[in-house]
Amino acid sequence: MANNWQVTIRGCKEILDEKAISRALTRLAHEVIERNEGVDSVVLVGIKTRGIYLANRLSDRIKSIEKKKLPSANWTSRIIEMTLRIKC
Repeated sequence: MANNWQVTIRGCKEILDEKAISRALTRLAHEVIERNEGVDSVVLVGIKTRGIYLANRLSDRIKSIEKKKLPSANWTSRIIEMTLRIKC
């Protein structure tokens, strides 16, 4: 079942429209590819909940450029909390 609701906040203005988001994703995809000299050693990790959607969209964009599917994973805040405790 899809969510059919909207939130309206007074005084809000749109920061990025659909085209701007698409361009930003493309730029980010190219940046990931360039900084890693390809995508053979890249894994995208999205932090629940909204980060997962961003990671998936970025993965799709990179796939359209590099013709390679990236492995992806998602982290919950609990996993991050446990990881930080181990490292500190």
